[in-house]
Amino acid sequence: YNKFSLTTATKETMPLEPLAGKWKSFGWNVLEVDGHNIAQLINTFDESNIIEGKPTVIIAHTIKGHDIPSLADKAESHSVSFTVEQVEETLKSLGCSAEELNFTLSKMN
Repeated sequence: YNKFSLTTATKETMPLEPLAGKWKSFGWNVLEVDGHNIAQLINTFDESNIIEGKPTVIIAHTIKGHDIPSLADKAESHSVSFTVEQVEETLKSLGCSAEELNFTLSKMN
């Protein structure tokens, strides 16, 4: 649940909140999780498997363009062509080594 449609924030075009409350009102069990945290996701999947008696929905809260500083939380991250500078910036923010960075950038030229 990244809170964006193709061109804008959902709160501007079709507000979904309270999203969890809507699911609950129909009798669903709702689990919310940080969609960028793999350990939390795995734990939530495991938790959802032991719930009985009603359906379960998992709302994985995410940020569009997560870990890409120039695109984080922006609608334009749906469809973008990266510049070499953006690729370099992103790889650095993700902690890539100089060797990995040089290899990737060499493939772009």
